[in-house]
Amino acid sequence: MTIGERIRQIRGSISQKEFAVSIGVAQNTLGNYERGGRTPNADIIIKITQNYDISFDWLLLGTGPKKNTETFDLKQTATCKECQKLRKELEEERKLVREMIADNRELAKQLFSTTQKNVELHEERAKLLQKTSQKTSPM
Repeated sequence: MTIGERIRQIRGSISQKEFAVSIGVAQNTLGNYERGGRTPNADIIIKITQNYDISFDWLLLGTGPKKNTETFDLKQTATCKECQKLRKELEEERKLVREMIADNRELAKQLFSTTQKNVELHEERAKLLQKTSQKTSPM
């Protein structure tokens, strides 16, 4: 079973529109996920697992139980040294993810700008070639 098929299974009888709204994507994007045309990013996977209490392993890999069985009260374990260490690591990982997302957005902007410039250069080249061919063609 693919991740798209598992998302479809989680959605069940909920309309695509309603489910898409609940995870913050457009309905056609959800359709692409379900058909396997696109793979959801980490943010969407997190929203699905949190909103529908689904196990990451099951959603991503199809292994383990479908429902999330790892529930605990973080407040009860707040004094645990290991928990404090893990919380710090989690904060650092989240910071890194935010930085990577910002970097990816900047790279996407640069790619878009470069692509636009490339299109402009191709158009300019075509015009120059046309002018050159008009000048060199016999009359």
